[in-house]
Amino acid sequence: MGNMGKYNDFKTSHASRICKSDSLFRKGKKGQIAFETIIIVGFIFLLLIPLVFLLFNRSVSIQDELKTIQIGRAVSTIVSSVNTVGSLGPNNSMVIEVSFPDGMKNISLGKDDSREINVILSSSIGDIHIVRMTYFNISSSISQQDLLKSGKYKLKISYPDSPGANITIEKA
Repeated sequence: MGNMGKYNDFKTSHASRICKSDSLFRKGKKGQIAFETIIIVGFIFLLLIPLVFLLFNRSVSIQDELKTIQIGRAVSTIVSSVNTVGSLGPNNSMVIEVSFPDGMKNISLGKDDSREINVILSSSIGDIHIVRMTYFNISSSISQQDLLKSGKYKLKISYPDSPGANITIEKA
C-alpha cells in the first residue's frame, strides 16, 4: 500500500501541474480572443463611419428635393387656378388649398412682375428659385410674412368685374 500512496501523490501533483499550466494557457487565449474582437469591431466601425456620413448627406438631399417638389406643386396649383379663373372671365372665383413646407425665404405673388409667382427656398446647397408664369396679370393682398410660415393655406383667386383689373389672390 505504501507504493500505491506514492503513485496517488504523483498522479495528484502531475494533474495539478497540468491544470495550472492549462489555466495559464487559457488566460492567454482569452486575451488573444479579446484583442482580435477589438480589432474586428474597430474595422467594422471604420467601414461604418463613411457609410453613415453618406447616408446622412443623402437624407439631407432628399429632404431638400421633397421641399422643392412640395413648393413646385403649390405654385403650379396657384398658376393653374389663376389661368382657369382668367379663362372663365370676369366675375369668377375659385378657392384652393395649398401646402407650403418650412424653409421658404421669400414669396412674391405678382409683386416683381404682374404675371410671375416667385418662391425662394433655402436648402443645404444654397437658395433655390422656383418661378412660374401665369397668362393673366395678378395681384395679392396677402402679406409675404403670412405665407412664409409652413402649413396649409386656403386661397381665394378671383377675377373682378372691372375693366383692366388684375386677378386677385387673397386668403379665404
